[in-house]
Amino acid sequence: MLEVSTLCEKGFGKTTGSPACAPLLDAYSRFLAIATRDKKPDSLTIEVLKQDLVPGRVLLASGWSDGGHRRLERLVLRELAGNLDVVWLVPEPKSDDGEHQLVKDVSLSGLEPFLTFMKSREQPDDFTKALATFDAQLRSWRTELVAKVGEKPSKEKLLALTGVLMALLEKTAPPKALGAPSEIPSKAVQGLLSGKPAGAARWVGAPSKFEPLVVSGPAVRGMLWGGADENWLLHVALTLEPGGFTLERRSIAYEQRFIE
Repeated sequence: MLEVSTLCEKGFGKTTGSPACAPLLDAYSRFLAIATRDKKPDSLTIEVLKQDLVPGRVLLASGWSDGGHRRLERLVLRELAGNLDVVWLVPEPKSDDGEHQLVKDVSLSGLEPFLTFMKSREQPDDFTKALATFDAQLRSWRTELVAKVGEKPSKEKLLALTGVLMALLEKTAPPKALGAPSEIPSKAVQGLLSGKPAGAARWVGAPSKFEPLVVSGPAVRGMLWGGADENWLLHVALTLEPGGFTLERRSIAYEQRFIE
């Protein structure tokens, strides 16, 4: 649906990318120092999501530690006019296991307020006050995200918006749109859908029938492949609303994979 390309890489004694990578890698490193309790990462990667819906660059930060055996917490940034914001997205859970989610808004936070808030999670006595301060400086990104889609959106714009929102939610490259079960990269999940022995594939909840991703009016509905670990069958339902949107994301099945 959309493409990502590697912008910056750091690890194993070398850094690749332009001098402009330094503040991006530093921002992510500062976040990881808080999120991982100062555990030093082995590698850091900054990818850019190629999109034309919103100004600036949408950046996907990821990293590994323990010799490439542990995936570190991801972060999504928006860079505009030399300023960095953190993309803040808190979906509403629609199921007890959290695998069915509803998204109605995406917000932006200044980098420094975000890092201050992250540090406050280790201080329960001050968390309520810190949360209120953090919430007060958040800026809704919802209207800007849908501005270029228009009142009578094209299929291409709706699919692009779906891809951008899923990238922000999953904090990774947008999942792949699926038109048929044969397009699922995992043979194990293909077999699961057709009723064959599961092998390494597992249902998240009840078994589901395949539903191709389609655009109908101001809505997109159907299945995608990808997700944060790039091995999930997902169902999405995006509906445009005046000045905004609703996005439902539900996990359907996955292929078990192990990092050796």
